[in-house]
Amino acid sequence: MSTLWDLSLVLLGFTLIIVLHELGHFLAAKWAGVRVLAFAVGFGNAIVSYRKGLGICRGSSEAKLKALRLKGEAPLRVSPTEYRLNWLPFGGYVKMLGQDDADPTAISQEPDSYQRCKPAKKLVIISAGVVMNVLAALALFIVVMMAGRNVEPPVVGSVEEGSPASIAGLQPGDRVVAINGHNASTFEDIILESAMAKRDTDLTLVVQSESEPNASAPDATLRTLQVRPQVNQLIGLLDIGVLPARSTELFSLPERAPKEEHALLRAAYDRAGLLGVPIASRLTHIEDAPVTSLAHAQRAVAAFARANPQATTIRATFTPSPAPNQVSTQPTTVSLPIHASMQRALAPWKDERVLEHRHVAGLAGVLRVADAAEDSRGYSLGLRTGDIFVRLGDAEFPSESEGLRQIRGSAGKPIAVTVLRGAGSQAQQLVTLDSITVTPEGTIGFSAGHSFDVAPILSAVPSSLRTASGQSLSLPTDGIGIVSGMRLVAINGQPVSTLAQAASALRTSLASQTSSDAAARTFTLSVQRFSGTQGSWEDTAAPLTLTLPASDASAVASLAPTLGVNEGLFAPLQFTLKASSPWQAVVLGFQETHRKMLKTYLTFARIVQGTVKVEHLKGPVGIAHMGTLLAGRGFMWLLFFLAIVNINLAVINFLPLPIVDGGQALMIIYEWVRGKPVPIAFQNAVMIAGMLLIGSVFLFVTFNDIRNLLGV
Repeated sequence: MSTLWDLSLVLLGFTLIIVLHELGHFLAAKWAGVRVLAFAVGFGNAIVSYRKGLGICRGSSEAKLKALRLKGEAPLRVSPTEYRLNWLPFGGYVKMLGQDDADPTAISQEPDSYQRCKPAKKLVIISAGVVMNVLAALALFIVVMMAGRNVEPPVVGSVEEGSPASIAGLQPGDRVVAINGHNASTFEDIILESAMAKRDTDLTLVVQSESEPNASAPDATLRTLQVRPQVNQLIGLLDIGVLPARSTELFSLPERAPKEEHALLRAAYDRAGLLGVPIASRLTHIEDAPVTSLAHAQRAVAAFARANPQATTIRATFTPSPAPNQVSTQPTTVSLPIHASMQRALAPWKDERVLEHRHVAGLAGVLRVADAAEDSRGYSLGLRTGDIFVRLGDAEFPSESEGLRQIRGSAGKPIAVTVLRGAGSQAQQLVTLDSITVTPEGTIGFSAGHSFDVAPILSAVPSSLRTASGQSLSLPTDGIGIVSGMRLVAINGQPVSTLAQAASALRTSLASQTSSDAAARTFTLSVQRFSGTQGSWEDTAAPLTLTLPASDASAVASLAPTLGVNEGLFAPLQFTLKASSPWQAVVLGFQETHRKMLKTYLTFARIVQGTVKVEHLKGPVGIAHMGTLLAGRGFMWLLFFLAIVNINLAVINFLPLPIVDGGQALMIIYEWVRGKPVPIAFQNAVMIAGMLLIGSVFLFVTFNDIRNLLGV
């Protein structure tokens, strides 16, 4: 119901935006002395109407006016303008005498017709709708700046391995102060400036480095970095490879949320190892080191792991946030696993889409059911949390990327599923699940993970891997004989019980090498083969040899261990962006309006240059979906979104394209210069071409919106 309410607010906002646009045309036409026949809210037949001299009428007043005229009883002071509220409340329109966008032949030679209006006044009428949208955006931005909205600060939460940000030296916890000479106020500024950058051009970032979490005093320094955005194959846009920061506060729900949702959140806490930690608690210490952000916490984990290379767990202290429903505010200390950081590659899926493939030195785990809640479809089909996929479609022991490819490629069809339950225990068993059909959206009903932290089971290396920038990638494990389903027993004779332990052994060994050892490193992998008939592993005749070139060895050595809790359980790091005075709100409102207009024009320029694709544009469905999500974040976010929609409507409406106001303005300028209007035949041809163009774009973006919503 909350989502339906948010969607209703967005649709109402769309209607008001279009009505404001038409109101601009209406007021300008009245000023220019053009006869306005109708000002309508919505489309279709009228529910109710008003006309000065006739009053309020049920339905349209046209029939009543016509009847009175036939009888000779029409009042002398009946307004020519009918104000209508129509049945379909999505938008509106203004109808002027002698002006019809869809029919250029509908002209009139009456003295107060649109055709008899001077070109200069016609330009005012045509431009007034766009001006009204810009003014509306300005007003909304000012309101938002005065009230404030919660936004993510321009602080780096994590940096993707091998990304442009990583190469440039950007670190988790760094605050981006400025980009190309412009102040960075929010994390959105980083993403937007990266996406809108010129191809093969560096961004100049001024970065503030934060102190270590256990430092006695802050020691922030400024440094300047040159970062060259690369196309992110997952999203298809220029990107530098950073994610926003998260706070140390665990995710919580408002008290009005249903009890079932609170129970699900409690279950998620417990599955993450946060047994006994109250809802809405804040992580305050890692071991004895105080932490103020999740990035600080991860650095503390990495420091602890370096000092204690054999440790697999770490103490984390959580303190409940003060709240009326909290019985105790005493801190709770729990022992959490130390997870291995992983390297990232991209595996082609279909078309130009890709899936993420995570590994360490080429060693990759098997797709695992990270979570199958009791109310999920996957649970009802027989999946259980912790299950490891032995067979999924055509793949045996698929990696996370291969498993997701199999599922999404079988959308709407049955798929073969066999899982290993209780891997590594005495009670492990093979379970074959029947009657599993993938949904049309390409899902089964579970949260995907990998076996890295629970079992040393390997998956085969996918072919045609790429880097984040789209370059072909080969892994050290290529061609050494790894087969899906192999179980890693030991590295250089050192037993391992999980792939995370194997990664830790590799990292520890490589990190201890001296600069003179910066060459290829060789490791011996003792492995077992899976016996499908017995459901167990058998020793192989000979171990495998893994050789890491210097570059791969360096990359693995630099991987930092992480806290073994899903970062999604921590709330985003946010602050309230708010003007300090009404005057500053006006200044910021003007700046934001100007900036958003420039970015909208820049988007079209980047489409021409190829760094932004038409597929990235949103149609009505995508815009409504995005607006609904933002409305769920609060009323100020809804107003901010509607301000951006106003700007986009203004820019698009004044592009020099047929049908829209910009195309009409060009024809008026032609009439002004030549002293005669554009020929009707040419107007008709342009109108048909414009309708075909806009109709084609509408269908294309709507198709992409629906496909993205369904995830197919």
